[in-house]
Amino acid sequence: MGKQPSVVDRILKAKEQQATELVLADLKLNYFPESLADLNGLEKLDLYANNLTLLPESIGQLHNLKYLNLQWNILSKLPESIGRLKNLRELYIATNKLTHLPESIGNLENLEILNVNFNTLDALPESLGNLHKLKNLTLNGNFLSSLPESFGQLKNLEILNLEENVFASLPTVLAKLPKLRQLEYAGNPLPQPPEPVLQKGLPALIQFLSDPGNL
Repeated sequence: MGKQPSVVDRILKAKEQQATELVLADLKLNYFPESLADLNGLEKLDLYANNLTLLPESIGQLHNLKYLNLQWNILSKLPESIGRLKNLRELYIATNKLTHLPESIGNLENLEILNVNFNTLDALPESLGNLHKLKNLTLNGNFLSSLPESFGQLKNLEILNLEENVFASLPTVLAKLPKLRQLEYAGNPLPQPPEPVLQKGLPALIQFLSDPGNL
């Protein structure tokens, strides 16, 4: 087998070819190459399964990015400049060590899919409610016990995963989500809804689980 091209070589080749996609997955990278920020034609960047602990502010220069995969790294925070990726449609940051999300995440006005499962989040920023195009939000495996009031502004949210958090009751704000059709909540200290409630569908379920009197 021939020698694998280095990360620098891959980035140079992508620049020469004006590539719109770059995969740097599973390479044990422990730093974000600054030269990546020069690839402003990139639409898809995959950094899955590396050892990244930090992202530079320069990531905000990738204005054309539509897909960003940072899963299975060891990131403890995201730079505020992430909010400059206005064309981003899909953001995958599961299985890191994130303790919070930056307020600037609310600037990702075109975001449709956000996966933040298996981090250490205990709260979400109010700005999350600005993600009006968000359809799929995965938050399982964190330490969340509440949702921001702005959550009710996610009018296009269809799928929400809250499994394996610490919700003692579901936030009533979920009742404000008109397009929600799938809600996952197993693994929280919530009451078991009776069969009649389950048969009535999602609105009745949310009402039951958001009532502290049912604990």
